[in-house]
Parts: sequence; C-alpha cells; structure tokens
Amino acid sequence: GNMLFFVNCLMTAVFVLTMRVATRRVPPYTALAIVYTMASCLISVFVMAVSLSGGLKAFFCPDCDGFWNIPSGALFALAYWVLGSSVVAYSCLTFGAKHAREATHCLAYTAV
Repeated sequence: GNMLFFVNCLMTAVFVLTMRVATRRVPPYTALAIVYTMASCLISVFVMAVSLSGGLKAFFCPDCDGFWNIPSGALFALAYWVLGSSVVAYSCLTFGAKHAREATHCLAYTAV
C-alpha cells in the first residue's frame, strides 16, 4: 500500500511538471486529451492482459462473478471517480501547471 501511494504521488508530480512544459507548446486541454488518450490505451492493454489470465483475474478480483460485470450499485461511485477524481482534478492540475509561477506552487495545493 505505501509503495503504491508513493508511486501515485510521484506520478502526480511528473504529470504536473510534464504539463508545465507541454502547455507552453499546445493548448492545455489538448495536452490533457493527449495524456488521457495515452493512459486509456495503456489501461486497455493492461485490462486485456488481466482478462486473459485466470490467475491475474483471481488476484485482482477474487470474489467477482464475471470479470466484465460491474454491479449496478457501483455505477454512481465509478462515475464519481472518473468525473470528479479524475477529469475535474486533472483539469485543475493542468490549469494550475499552466498558470502558476512555479510548478511547485501547483503541487503544494494538490492535497487541498
């Protein structure tokens, strides 16, 4: 758990610093769209690899009935996570990375 938290924090810093450079060359939402497209492709490859391996499916979801079935009770939480914790949060980080005097100022407020 702690190692994954560290990697998450590290990648957030890498994202902000990368967006700081990228938003000087392209519009902020274009840079964000490129990042989301790359992430979607990598996630798709990972999900396909996990779905084809019985051992990995059992590791990631031991109590799932079917790997591709999403419980209807989880749809609201999933939508909140995708839209709120991902799209809105990374849009704010991109905006901050472009307009902050220093990228570290943007990173200081990520916990807020």
